[in-house]
Amino acid sequence: MVTVISADGSIVYNSPSLETVLGYLPEELEGANVLAHMHEDDQGAVGEAIANTLTDDSNSELVEFRFRHKDGSYRYCQAVARQWKIGSEVGLLVNKRDVTIQHQG
Repeated sequence: MVTVISADGSIVYNSPSLETVLGYLPEELEGANVLAHMHEDDQGAVGEAIANTLTDDSNSELVEFRFRHKDGSYRYCQAVARQWKIGSEVGLLVNKRDVTIQHQG
């Protein structure tokens, strides 16, 4: 899945694969804060990784977090983000994948 996040943390774009993996149509999450659908225990680490990547264009952090599926369950996702500049605006280009199966006993 590919997601573009603005500097304020709002989702600007989600690839169509979001629906297959997490149940949401891409446009359903546009404008939402990226942390809003994450498990509260993971929000701090993800927020820190976002801040680090936004302030250092050479930084790229791999993070793992739980994201709430549209059905209310959580899926484990692994993501890597890079700073992305469009004109004077800075945001993040995030590639993520579902790693839930690795967490099942």
